[in-house]
Amino acid sequence: MVIRHPQAVVSHFAANGTTYPTSTIDLRPDIWRAARLIVKRHGADAPIVAAQRADELFNEGDLDGAAVWKCILHAVEELQRVKPKAGERVN
Repeated sequence: MVIRHPQAVVSHFAANGTTYPTSTIDLRPDIWRAARLIVKRHGADAPIVAAQRADELFNEGDLDGAAVWKCILHAVEELQRVKPKAGERVN
């Protein structure tokens, strides 16, 4: 996921239905940093906090911000996942 400018995000749906910002600057490290911080601060409530923020931004009409927070929510869920997905290889 990448963007040209933080306020100029273009979203599209990935195969799993998650929206990802697309453009020229890679945001993945920032998404994962934000997700780790939210997990550290909110623990088990982290997915709720991220989802609420995405909803707030969506309701305010900030679709770009909501898309970024949906990415953060997905990263939070991955960080807190304890079981491998079906067919997923583990070390």
